Amino acid sequence: MIPEQEKLLTEVELAKLWGVTTSFLQKMRHEGRGPRFIRIGRRVRYRMSDVIRYVEENSVTTTESSSVPNPSVVH
Repeated sequence: MIPEQEKLLTEVELAKLWGVTTSFLQKMRHEGRGPRFIRIGRRVRYRMSDVIRYVEENSVTTTESSSVPNPSVVH
């Protein structure tokens, strides 16, 4: 039995999990962004552990107050 973190996701499965299109994932790969992937022939697979790592590394916990406009200030 394969551990959950080593499960291989298809492009369709990851797109559904993230709520994006497969073309978005294709664009990310083309631009060298996104989680690491495995190419098996013409098929693309994503190791769950790589997806989790990507999400953790790209999680934002705070925003800088100077970059977020204050909605109460009207010019």
